[in-house]
Amino acid sequence: MSSKPSPVYLTDSYSANTVAGYLGKSGTYTLYCPDTQEHYIGANLNFGLRLKQHYHDHSRINRILYNRVSEVGFNRFVWQPTVVTPHYYVDYVREHLDRGKNYQMYRILSDLVKYETRMYEQAFKSYVGPSLNGLGDISFPVNWNPSDTRISFYGRPFIAITEKGVEYPFSSLNYRSQILGTSRKTIDLVMNYDVYVECKGIDAKCRFFEQGQKLREGTPYVNYILSQISKLSITILYLLVK
Repeated sequence: MSSKPSPVYLTDSYSANTVAGYLGKSGTYTLYCPDTQEHYIGANLNFGLRLKQHYHDHSRINRILYNRVSEVGFNRFVWQPTVVTPHYYVDYVREHLDRGKNYQMYRILSDLVKYETRMYEQAFKSYVGPSLNGLGDISFPVNWNPSDTRISFYGRPFIAITEKGVEYPFSSLNYRSQILGTSRKTIDLVMNYDVYVECKGIDAKCRFFEQGQKLREGTPYVNYILSQISKLSITILYLLVK
């Protein structure tokens, strides 16, 4: 557990710069409104993703919090990680890239992270009694069933191949960007193409390949542009016909 980070004053619209130092990090956080002196306490495996959800996916956050945000705006709130916990799975795979496809290891370490962050969340909620959280204790969404050995709940497995030919298998796309240091959108875009992209997380350039799939021809960037032009043409045609 690291020292307590400094508070961040939010803006009306989401900015990735707000949580630039916390992307991929897990733990508990607090949203505080100085005007009303109300608190919201939450926990997540990725601070950056969670804050973005607060801005854009209101259906998944606490209704009491969203009602207050609608009244005063996000720019009246302060966001602060309360406890930054280790992300055991991401840290482990960064040290042992050859074991990224071990799904049992993924489940055990990810569930351990969930358990630890939820434990801190419950402790802070019990102590502070945040008025924007609503009633009820938190749940621990973990699965310790050793017979559950499915490769992935969250996406298709793939292999990252460096320019030197070193292969790193992954069980899913779920934590790939945190480990590799590139976005899911980029990985999806160049998947199965003979195109290498920078992966700052492992200090290498990689291409990505799904077993059983053929290598695609051409470049993903030209194909992506053509697909967007095609979609635009269909939209224009629909509007003209309509």
